[in-house]
Amino acid sequence: MKLPTCSICGSKADLENEGGIQGEIGILPITLCVWCYSGVTNMVESMSLTSPEEYENRLKDLREALVEIKDVANVSEGVGFYAMLAQKALDKDDSSQ
Repeated sequence: MKLPTCSICGSKADLENEGGIQGEIGILPITLCVWCYSGVTNMVESMSLTSPEEYENRLKDLREALVEIKDVANVSEGVGFYAMLAQKALDKDDSSQ
């Protein structure tokens, strides 16, 4: 079975085993892998925060999640790319504070 390609990152999207979504935005067909679907969902959720406190709490939660992803990826075989992406996001966050 040929897997669809993610419309954002271009990776293969195993919707049945890993998750993600496939559908349309208007008339445009779209496929999102589990990682891009999660990212888009987080982006939409962050846009709906109503107070500075909610925003700060969400940023704190996302930073903690990135640290956990980085730590797990650093001790897992073959996923160093994800550790590097998490560290890059953490570094960018540090430089903006």
